[in-house]
Amino acid sequence: MKLSIVFKAFTALMIAMLVFGALPTSPARAATLCVGGGGCYPTIQAAIDAAAAGDTINVNAGTYNEDITINKSLTLSGAGSATTIIVGQIGGLSSATVRITASNVIIQGFTITRAGNNSVDWNNASLNSAGIAIQGTAITSVFIQSNLITGNRTGIDINHSSGHIIIGNDISDNHTGMIFRNTTNNLSVTSNKIMNNRTLGVLFLDASGGSNSPVQSAIGSWFRGNNISGNWYGQVADRQTGGALPAPNTTNTKDFQGNWWGAPAPTVAIQNSVEPPYASLLPVAYGGSAVPPSPPQPDILGLAAENILYSSSPCDYYSCPWITPLLITTIGSSPADGDILNAGISQLAVAFNKDALDDGSAQAANNVVNYMLYEYGGDSTSDTINCMSGIGGDDVNIAINSATYDPVTYTVTINVNGGIPLSAGRYRLLVCGTTSIEDNDNNELNWGAIDSAVNFTVLATPTPTASPTPTASPTPTASPTPAGSLTPGSSSLNAFALPATGFATGRTTMLSSPSIAYNALGDLWLEIPRLGVKMPIVGVPQTVNGNWDVSWLGNNAGWLQGTAFPTWSGNSAITGHVWGADNKAGPFLSINTLWYGDRISVHAWGQEYVYEVRSVLQVEPNATTSAFQHKDVPWLTLITCRSYDEASDAYRYRVLVQAVQVTIK
Repeated sequence: MKLSIVFKAFTALMIAMLVFGALPTSPARAATLCVGGGGCYPTIQAAIDAAAAGDTINVNAGTYNEDITINKSLTLSGAGSATTIIVGQIGGLSSATVRITASNVIIQGFTITRAGNNSVDWNNASLNSAGIAIQGTAITSVFIQSNLITGNRTGIDINHSSGHIIIGNDISDNHTGMIFRNTTNNLSVTSNKIMNNRTLGVLFLDASGGSNSPVQSAIGSWFRGNNISGNWYGQVADRQTGGALPAPNTTNTKDFQGNWWGAPAPTVAIQNSVEPPYASLLPVAYGGSAVPPSPPQPDILGLAAENILYSSSPCDYYSCPWITPLLITTIGSSPADGDILNAGISQLAVAFNKDALDDGSAQAANNVVNYMLYEYGGDSTSDTINCMSGIGGDDVNIAINSATYDPVTYTVTINVNGGIPLSAGRYRLLVCGTTSIEDNDNNELNWGAIDSAVNFTVLATPTPTASPTPTASPTPTASPTPAGSLTPGSSSLNAFALPATGFATGRTTMLSSPSIAYNALGDLWLEIPRLGVKMPIVGVPQTVNGNWDVSWLGNNAGWLQGTAFPTWSGNSAITGHVWGADNKAGPFLSINTLWYGDRISVHAWGQEYVYEVRSVLQVEPNATTSAFQHKDVPWLTLITCRSYDEASDAYRYRVLVQAVQVTIK
């Protein structure tokens, strides 16, 4: 298809500009730094300050409560957006969680959000205004990939800066998705989800006051293969009009051909979008009452809406082969990015988003040369840059023995290490995009720009002294554990989806009589001090199809039977409603605002078992691997829903708050 060929050529040019444009001429001298964990920098900013141009900074899983400024040409890589979270601070060093003030920067693998998304702080003038901010003509060739950018005033704000690549991000649930001001030429914005933002998905603003100085333009910019849908007051708006600016549909056009608008063709209105002021758009998820307008607003708006060049699409975001590159998905991949394994493995699985080439050729998914598995070296950092450059430093190469492709599930089974389970250590699997695997339409993995990385850890066999299992914990015979509870430390759980823990917002839901009976657990209750939550815990039996029906929980917390009993060693999953059938906020409405170190208590039999939060994740509804991950010591995983979608009458995401037991009172 001609459009695909042109698009690939354009993207390849942009990538070449990024990779070869201004990086140091001696890449072998570049260093790799790490953040989080023993021997690593404690904060991301500390690592940036210590780095030199051309260095790579690998950030381990965790929540990092800081604003950061990237003022050097470097690569900043998280361990995956599900596990590596940057939370911009109220009154922090910058008005952006991530501010980029240097060219030739790569940022990938993070959740980027801000503190203060609650009813108390919503109108605080010290809240961050952007997730990622880039400003100035001197800044070019920034590569933003595979991030979840959510909960910000603006997801990405680019002001008078050109030549950047934005690919494969989820830019959802912000006030505004993306803002482009002044001259923003030669951008490549591809394969992103720009959804459910409370005002607009993409907004072009005239920052010249009608003078056209600086020039308002997006010449040479391509917006391709994005899912721009579900944004409350329009998908794309162009307000660059009037005064000395070019007349619409002349020299200031924006190329939006080949995107998915939620329907084959977008609706267009030559008028500016009109949305309520920021203060009144506090959404339900953050303790407010704002919901999308009804009926939906037009898709393409603005007095300069004729600048938006679009095409109707006969297929949706997931089924147009020329729209999306080949990508790795979390569904079906094992281990998942960020997994911590309690035993070594000798077989991995990688799932693609669509059918990959499997003819054994150099670009085929069933060719072992397209995978690279290595263990971090003795310095506990990754020195390997990508598949193209090969194993670096003291990283240890692990043999890839075979790669078998299943064309039905689009999954590759990879056998490694001669069938011998991997020993304890930190590992990274690279699925090669830089060399590169292709789909059947010759679209390269990640457009050939970058490899997909799966990071995982194999733990050493724990010793009894390493387990802080409370000696005073009730024995099984003393606790009213219902049938179906796992023994301490067990993880033998067969589940297919995380429970739906919320009802429709904006209306009352009539419930039928309970179809199941919850188990009373006696003197067992949950407390979240920072949120003022105190609630009894009941047992929710697992149904024959592997699910849990929590419809009748009300203001109770529901322990998901089949997971470890609360206070015992293992991973105890407890769920609560985000929104009630009575059209009122549920007790778990704000658990997504918890931070690293916040405390959660389970009260049982006269004792208080205290846990500290270690991660807050937003995941897909079927992300059971993340929720029910095996633990050898007592952990809690709190589960609720997030982002109600009126069209599907379902919640798009689940929130997981994971906490480890630290003391018993």
